[in-house]
Parts: sequence; structure tokens; C-alpha cells
Amino acid sequence: EGFRFVPRVGARRRAAHSEYIRACALPAQGLNRRKIRKSCRRVKCYSAAATQGTRFLDPVSAPVGPRVAYSGHALQVALSDDFEQELGWTVEDEDVTAGSWLRLDPNGTLLLHDQVQPEDDSPAGEGTLCYVTGQVGRSGAVDAGDVDGGPTRLVSPRLALAGSDPLVSYYRWFYNDIGDDVLSVAVSGDDGVTWMTVDSTAHAPGWHLHHFRLADFVTPTDAVRVCFVTADQPENSVTEAAMDDFCVLSVGYEALYARGDANCNGKVDGFDIDAFVLALTDHAAYGGAYPDCDVNIADVNLDGEVDSCDIEPFVELLISVED
Repeated sequence: EGFRFVPRVGARRRAAHSEYIRACALPAQGLNRRKIRKSCRRVKCYSAAATQGTRFLDPVSAPVGPRVAYSGHALQVALSDDFEQELGWTVEDEDVTAGSWLRLDPNGTLLLHDQVQPEDDSPAGEGTLCYVTGQVGRSGAVDAGDVDGGPTRLVSPRLALAGSDPLVSYYRWFYNDIGDDVLSVAVSGDDGVTWMTVDSTAHAPGWHLHHFRLADFVTPTDAVRVCFVTADQPENSVTEAAMDDFCVLSVGYEALYARGDANCNGKVDGFDIDAFVLALTDHAAYGGAYPDCDVNIADVNLDGEVDSCDIEPFVELLISVED
């Protein structure tokens, strides 16, 4: 419904890793947030070739990290950090003998022909600085500044995100020559008391874009933190991590229908009673009968649940409208 696939010129369709544009047209009204996410989630457009045959990728990590389009009526930047300034990140080390997280202009290192530590920060952002694990001079050995021991943790400043639907993105780099260590990303909604793992990356050198919706892992609160952690345990490998261009966007959603308008006809009246009762007793049946409605529109008392506690405020709402 609304999708069209545009294959790359001169290329055959392939079952995997096809390069295409996925397009969809969203109606001006009547499509709720859940259905928008279901019908139009991702836009990819990541390959082009110059006449000389040089291939360009956008973003630089494509197709591993394609660009993603999210639906919403407003975006607010909660934090955008290219690490050119100190914005409150902290480093926590445990049994680390080398390779703690540092904010600097990295010196690239090579192991045979493999790029271990990046020579530059992510090309997606501005400036020259990023976070990397350790640093050696231009003539230093490749394993002189990599992670030994650990873990070493890079923890974000506290983020006030209560009442929003935040999207977190960043560019990551991780090198591990024998594949026995990982770079993990975790989030906390209680200021670091407990953590939920979001991503765990094995050997993946190069700058790769990653993004996630915070609410898929923890409830957005005013005490959110994000942590990047790695270790070399046991100390038997060359392990380097880097992170850059960290961003948190808060997406706003505009309510299409008023609270209590259970049949979504644009007004609250007696015709909403049957729909309200159905939302109260059978969420699945309500979704089938009113596909353009969100069942939470029947959460009249705004306690986060559609239940019997909504009956009295719904009746009061009907009476006030009739008056």
C-alpha cells in the first residue's frame, strides 16, 4: 500500500542487499502513530557511482547502517554531541591497565593491512575529536594503547527524557583481531542503578551508524544514561573501540482525536459509548472494529491503562460535552 521499489540502474533485483528506494505516501489524517510505523519505517538510498566507477555510500556505514525515517509532528534535540566540547561524559575503569576511553583526535594504527584505530573521527559530523580507547604515538606499537584488562565504560551525562519518545543514534567502531571481545551499549532509566543491553558488537572496524528507540528498552525518565563498555578479557587480543556523533532526538506526536472520542469521528458524544465499552473489554476487537483509532484514546483518566477506572471519567466527559 503506497510502496514502490526503484531498482538501481543497470542492476538486477536481488533477494538480499538490494539497493533501492522505498517510498510511501502518508494520508493527511486518519492514520495513527502505530499504523504509520507499520507502513513506513525505513528509507534506504545508499549507493551511487561516478563515471570513473568510484562508489559512494550514504551514510558511510551503508548498507549495515541505513538511514531511517521516523514519523512524528515535531523533533526536539535533547543532546547532539560531536565531542568537540566536553559535555559531561564520564569514564569508569575496572582493572584496566591500558586503553581507557579518551576524547581526542585519534592516531590511526594498522595491524598488517587492517585499520585498527581510526585515523580520523566519523566523517558524518564536524570537527576532529571522538572517543577512542587509548592512544599511541605515530611510531608506537599497535598493541601499546589498545584495551588491556577492563572493562572500561564511557557513560553519558544524565538525560531528562520523561514524557517523550527519544531516538538515540551514534557512530561506532570496534576492532578485535581474534573475535573474543565485544563493544556493548546499554541504557539506564534510573541513573545507572540498573542497565539494559541495547547492542553488542563483535569485530566491526570502520565507522558504522547505529540507532534505537529508547522506549523499546527502558521507560524514558529524567534520569536516563547511555553506556559504552568494552574489555580485553583475557588479555590476548588487539581490541580498539571508538564512538562519535552521539545524538538524542525526542519525537513528538500530535493527537488526531480528542480523549474519549472512542469511535474517532471527530467529536465526543453518545455514539462513542459502544466503542468505549469495546475498548474496555477487548482491545484486539476494538483494533479490528476501529483500525484508525488507538485504544489508548479510551484512557480517559490518563493513568496509562484502559480499564474500569476510566468509566466514571468517561461518563463525566459525556455529560460535560452535552451540557
